Amino acid sequence: NNGDSFSTDVNPQAMQLWNAMIHPFINMRFTGAVWYQGEANADNAASYACRFPAMITDWREKFDLPDLSFFFVQLAAFSDARWPNFRSAQLAAAQLPKVGYVTAIDLGDPSSPHGAIHPRRKQEVGRRLSLSARSIQYEEREGLVYAGPTLAGVQFTHGTSNEESTTFIRLSFVPGTADNLHTMQAPECDKCCSELPFQVLDITGKWVTVNNGVVINSEMHLSTNTSAILGVRYAWEAYPQCLMYNGQGGADDHTGIAAAPFEWCAYPSGKPSWTGEACNIPGSNAAPEDPFEVL
Repeated sequence: NNGDSFSTDVNPQAMQLWNAMIHPFINMRFTGAVWYQGEANADNAASYACRFPAMITDWREKFDLPDLSFFFVQLAAFSDARWPNFRSAQLAAAQLPKVGYVTAIDLGDPSSPHGAIHPRRKQEVGRRLSLSARSIQYEEREGLVYAGPTLAGVQFTHGTSNEESTTFIRLSFVPGTADNLHTMQAPECDKCCSELPFQVLDITGKWVTVNNGVVINSEMHLSTNTSAILGVRYAWEAYPQCLMYNGQGGADDHTGIAAAPFEWCAYPSGKPSWTGEACNIPGSNAAPEDPFEVL
């Protein structure tokens, strides 16, 4: 109250959330926590990348539960240009022990009656969280697939295709995460898989879409006329139209899991990926080493 009017802002601040909603449970003994949040912080990815893991560490200290498992949901597909980098910032928390995450990159819902920012496919989110919990909290390993295809390596070769100079890109994945690797359209997509979710970074610093790709032996093989490739991205966009999966089917089949967005750089700049500047572009006057030798 400023003397003339009352504030109409009903959104609680950080300390109000802690004091009113978390602190009352301080004496309870929890096995784990699930966190589904981030939309309101998308305008400051760098700050979130610091504060999110700090919050998890603080909870473990305040509750005196140093081994508290913590699971979070990476933001779903949504038409907001800030979200691709922010999803990367969320992953800063995954560096802590006993922290797992699930992707919802394929679970966007533009026709949700609650608004597109509130997608309805929560059952699939819950299924993926349960798989992560079984792996991290209960140490279930044999035969359990709890993540989508997870990038393990990138290889390049030069050749020709249709008498044009072509760069062939081979993406390999962590064993067990890419069984029955395939692409599948996102729900309610427009372009769907007529446009693949891959981009490469060229020598001018421009990300170029790659539309030629085929799955061979649980690997994704791409080809492009871009000669010098300095980076590779997958699903690094607000609302991807096409995704990679393991298992069977897509978002509504509840068997496979989509690959989470990733970015790979031939020459890392040392900056975090959430800055959008993780890949270094060699100076025009320098003669960089051959990036095609990098794996």
